[in-house]
Amino acid sequence: MPVKGGGSARLWREKTEGGAEIIIEDVEGVPVLVSQGKVFYLTASGDRALMQRVADYLIAEANIPVLTIPAGVRCRVRGGFRIYVNYGATAQVLTKADDETAYVVGGADIAAAGVTVAKLAKAG
Repeated sequence: MPVKGGGSARLWREKTEGGAEIIIEDVEGVPVLVSQGKVFYLTASGDRALMQRVADYLIAEANIPVLTIPAGVRCRVRGGFRIYVNYGATAQVLTKADDETAYVVGGADIAAAGVTVAKLAKAG
């Protein structure tokens, strides 16, 4: 079932009633994500696009900072540093995060199997 704004409900969905605020609904007007205050309820399983929309909405609602990293790159924070490791087979380009002051090992271009270390403004 297509969802207004993108994505689709699939496999199962529930039709709910009540006074919850409708955040996302399908093309038939059936609620897909509802909330009452800080409590959210997903009434359907979704495809990748819908689940990404739900995750993005909840992250924004919670005001959680997001770190965007390329595919194959993983990172960890240790002390006042963020360590990026490229597990991928191709080079990637990092986007400097707001809380990073400078790269102290490597740089924004991270080679395949490479490592870059960024200094953080505040120790983690």
